[in-house]
Amino acid sequence: MEAGAFGAAARHDARRMFAKLAGTDAWGALPVLDDQALTARDGARLPVHKWLSDAVDPKAVIVAIHGFAQYGGVFRYPGPALEARGISVFAIDLRGNGGAPEMGVWPEHELLIEDAQALVSEVRKAHPKTPIYLLGYSMGAALTLDAMTRPDAPPVSGLILAASGLRSWQTLSPLERSAFWLAAHTAPWKELDSWALTPVVTDNQAFMTENMEDPLVQGDIRIDVFYGVVRFMDRAWTSLDRLNLSTLVLYGDKDLVIPCELVERFNIGLAAQNRPGRTYAQYPNGYHLLLWDNEADRVLDDIASWIESPDTPLPSGLGRPLGGPVCPAPLKAVS
Repeated sequence: MEAGAFGAAARHDARRMFAKLAGTDAWGALPVLDDQALTARDGARLPVHKWLSDAVDPKAVIVAIHGFAQYGGVFRYPGPALEARGISVFAIDLRGNGGAPEMGVWPEHELLIEDAQALVSEVRKAHPKTPIYLLGYSMGAALTLDAMTRPDAPPVSGLILAASGLRSWQTLSPLERSAFWLAAHTAPWKELDSWALTPVVTDNQAFMTENMEDPLVQGDIRIDVFYGVVRFMDRAWTSLDRLNLSTLVLYGDKDLVIPCELVERFNIGLAAQNRPGRTYAQYPNGYHLLLWDNEADRVLDDIASWIESPDTPLPSGLGRPLGGPVCPAPLKAVS
């Protein structure tokens, strides 16, 4: 368990203990999803943002998992657009984020997994005959992979991985890991300005301005939280061999957060499994905030099309062989 997770885990255990001492029977009825939130097994209320299709029989339901320092409300851009395409969306505020408990504190890893699985199960109860897909953005993609490749994972029709969080502990150099570990264990409370550290992540300036002014999007972030998320993203790699679901992988050429070399290595691993329903799309004008960019409609059209027919070419025409090159070809030296 990482620094910062100890306190969150202890409070989780305390909530369960006090409920049992009080003689309540609520734990057997949890988790439960209501109009505003998922009440987790330990009683924590995690806000859930919804965009529900008016269609009598929606094409699908997407359970959306946000990225690092975000919250479910950021799907206010892609959510209505997917709703208009006949797809309902449920987006959760993960623990430590948005309106969920312990904002700014990195939670215990297993609680994140448990919450994601619980939301899928609760959505399944509400939509027993509708295909359900799990969409993970950035860090949320790593969580999605881990949660849905476990033996106890609730069934889903497929995964959508956008700008996948592959910048994990194992991809750092030994020097980077040593420096990171030392900082997280000697000054875990020290905060860093994430906006100052972030490269250009989108061409949608209006959305970036909203994000920076949104009190539920974290700007100043503790070092131990950075440490926790990097360690957590190892799960994108350790889950890969267990993945047996249809999967849509999305990446932008202008993503300065996730190196193309990591995406290429990840895709090669997916391609080696030789399973049907696997599709990769790469967008020349796509940034890390692929679902929020000025050309996000192109990405959302591809998502809706893939859900309807995973083996049909994407409408953008930007599908690529899953095991093919991702990085630009190196320039040849001029003789």
